[in-house]
Amino acid sequence: LSDAERKNVEAIALKLDGPERVRNLQRFVNDYQWDEPWMRTRHWELSAEALSDPHGVWSVDASEFLKKGTASVGVAAQYCGAEGKTANCQSGVFICYSSPKGHALLESRLYLPKCWFEPAYAERRRLCRIPEDVGFETKPQLVLKLLQPLLATQQFGGRWITCDCSFGNNEAFLEELPKEFHYLAEIACTRKVWPKACAAQRRLEQEGCPVEQLLKIKGLLNWQTHRIAEGEKGPLVAAFARLRVYLSPERTPESERWLLLRNDANCKIKYALSNAPQQTPMRELVRVSGARWPIERCFQEDK
Repeated sequence: LSDAERKNVEAIALKLDGPERVRNLQRFVNDYQWDEPWMRTRHWELSAEALSDPHGVWSVDASEFLKKGTASVGVAAQYCGAEGKTANCQSGVFICYSSPKGHALLESRLYLPKCWFEPAYAERRRLCRIPEDVGFETKPQLVLKLLQPLLATQQFGGRWITCDCSFGNNEAFLEELPKEFHYLAEIACTRKVWPKACAAQRRLEQEGCPVEQLLKIKGLLNWQTHRIAEGEKGPLVAAFARLRVYLSPERTPESERWLLLRNDANCKIKYALSNAPQQTPMRELVRVSGARWPIERCFQEDK
C-alpha cells in the first residue's frame, strides 16, 4: 500500500526499513512456514462478516500473468486474455464473491498446463517443488474443487454463480454446479440453441441456429434499457433482451434455459444462458449480469 514505485521484496524493505532489513523480509517470504489453511479460513470469516448478503453473487474466472522466462511454475505458451492470443504466461482460476456491500477474491489456484506433466518437464517440476501426487486438472475441474469447501461453510448469502464463456460453453461444468444454485453463464456467439417459440421462422424451432442469428429475426427480441450499476463516470447502462430456448433438438424440459442478450454502450453484444426458472424477473437477470464486473475489477486492482 506504500507509494514505492516497485513492489518486490527488496524495494519494499528499502523503502520502509532500510538496507539492513532486506534479508529479513526475504527470509520471511521465502523460508518461513506459512499456515495457508488458517489464513484462508480467517480471510473467509472476515469477508463473510463484511460482505455476506442474500443478494450475493459468486463469479468464477481465469486470469493470466505474462512472463518472459521459463522458470516460473506453470509458465507455458497458452492463451492469454490480456493479449487476446497465445503468449508465454502463467494462468490461474479465481473465485470472487460480490454483494451490495462490496466484493473480494476468496480463492484461487494456479493452473498447470498438460505439457507440465510430460517427461520433458520432470526436472522443471522438481525445481518448482510441485508435489508428486499433483496431476493434471482442467480449469473447470479446479473451480469445482475450490467451490465445494467455500459453499460448504454457508458463510455467504446468495444463490447465483456467474462465469465467462470459457466455462459457460462447458456443459459438463455447468451440470456439476450445485443444484440449489442458479447460474448465468456467458457463451460464444456461435453457440447453437433451439428457440422455444419463433413465430417469424417456425423452422428454427426444429433446426436451431447460432445465438447471433437470432438478432436478424425481426420482432423476435424485445430490447429494454437497464441501469446496471454506478460507474466511476456515472451510471452504466445497457440494453437487454431475453428468450426461452432449448439446448438440444429434443426440446426436453430439462434442456430449457433463459438466453440473455446484453448490448453494451460499445455495441458489443454478449450472450448468456441461465437455468433460472421461467418466472424469474428480467430485472433479476440484469442484476446478476452486472455482478460479473467485480471480478474484473479485482483483477485490475490486484495486478
